[in-house]
Amino acid sequence: MQRVEIVMPDAGPLISLAMGDALDVLLKLELPIRIVDQAFYEVTRSDSYPGAIEVRTFAEAYPDRLLIAPTNVGRLAALERKQDPGAKQRGLGDA
Repeated sequence: MQRVEIVMPDAGPLISLAMGDALDVLLKLELPIRIVDQAFYEVTRSDSYPGAIEVRTFAEAYPDRLLIAPTNVGRLAALERKQDPGAKQRGLGDA
């Protein structure tokens, strides 16, 4: 049997779905959902960002369906943020 998942490697679609109040569309196919760690960080790093609260709330509501997928980019970006909290990291949440 082939394993199928929804993978969200980019912040843009998450923001669009959140702003359109349509994150629940991801649940319709009844498949596991993986959001790349850096994309999730870019969307949710500040509550003032469009869709941040909605995406975070969605992720918290469906922990059995949604996994934040660790990546080397996300790991290295987190290390950089730890060393330099003001580091500019735009665009790392894109595939």
